[in-house]
Amino acid sequence: MRMRWVVLGGCFLAYMFDAMEIILLSLALPAIREDLGLGAGQAGLLATATLLGIGLSSVLAGYVSDNFGRKRALIASLTVFGVFTAALAVVPNFELFLLMRFVAGFGLGGVWGVVAAYVVETWPSESRGRAAAFVLSSFPIGGVVAALLSGLFLPDWRLMFLVAGAGVVLPLLVVVPFFPESTAWTRARAADAGGRVSVTEISPPACAGVRSLPRWWPASRSPAGGAAPPGCRRTWPPSAASRRGRWRSS
Repeated sequence: MRMRWVVLGGCFLAYMFDAMEIILLSLALPAIREDLGLGAGQAGLLATATLLGIGLSSVLAGYVSDNFGRKRALIASLTVFGVFTAALAVVPNFELFLLMRFVAGFGLGGVWGVVAAYVVETWPSESRGRAAAFVLSSFPIGGVVAALLSGLFLPDWRLMFLVAGAGVVLPLLVVVPFFPESTAWTRARAADAGGRVSVTEISPPACAGVRSLPRWWPASRSPAGGAAPPGCRRTWPPSAASRRGRWRSS
């Protein structure tokens, strides 16, 4: 029972720093543009690079989390965005700044994915919604912290990012020594010893691409009389099913 609260508090802190780092860039952009002589388009690319890294992180963070454990994935995500945020203190030009933000985005996106898995796998079903909502409530608090940091340090954005990146040590001091590995993940790995989860396992090629049909949908109205390939079920919507003739894994 105590471990649930440790996980909840640590996830709250991790996501708060995640939110803080995302918001800091928007607050610092005017000072960054003036210092590096950037145009509006280049400033927009810095934000886009961050979001692109966050989007692509879902595949990488999910792979690490499923194969090496939730704890390792969370530590890696926090470390990546902490290190590459702090490194902005010494970037000499726009191109390197863009690269740093892209790589930091992988860590930023990975944090929420792993935190969500931790909450779901640690808290009982009747409390998961409240636990997840509590963790999400840390986002506006991260925004407040970002505003305070920007007020303290701007226009010295380099020192601000250095302090923000170094601050990730705080959630790491909770996660590394106190977080247990997810029991659900440990059981799943024990049941499939030596197995390796692949991204392609999410949707097998023979069944990929379409949502499932509801069980009440008549077989006569689906392609091939409702006969699905082995290990797959009929697809939804019917128009897509009849048009593509594709199936999804059960």
